[in-house]
Amino acid sequence: MKDVLIGLEPTGHYWRKIAYFAMEQGYAVRFIKTTSVKHERELNESSSAKSDIKDAITLANLTREGKYIDTVIEDGVSRQLRTLAKVREKIVRQSTGAKNLLHAVLDDYFPELKKLFHAMHTRACGRSWRPAPFRRCAQM
Repeated sequence: MKDVLIGLEPTGHYWRKIAYFAMEQGYAVRFIKTTSVKHERELNESSSAKSDIKDAITLANLTREGKYIDTVIEDGVSRQLRTLAKVREKIVRQSTGAKNLLHAVLDDYFPELKKLFHAMHTRACGRSWRPAPFRRCAQM
């Protein structure tokens, strides 16, 4: 088989090893949008039921018909940098969400903590440094 075109639905991380291996062997790899697979499955079967066999047939038909995305699949350093940037962005989003959730819970259950501590998202709540109010000693 000389002319082989591999069509993949790039969901999750499962496609990467197959795509890079196929490209190393000299095969052309193309992506098919997840929404295209879903719509094609609904048109052909009037059902949105999902199964691996149905998806494989749908992907093969879409690839054969040329309904795929011509994309450049990066490899090497550029792929690694892109992956690291995506992972960092995801971690920052999750961290921000966790901080917001913590603030919401503390506002609901412990509203007085905000007045006592200046940093609620640190390992240990940092005590606000406030000088003690100046008090005069009562003269006897």
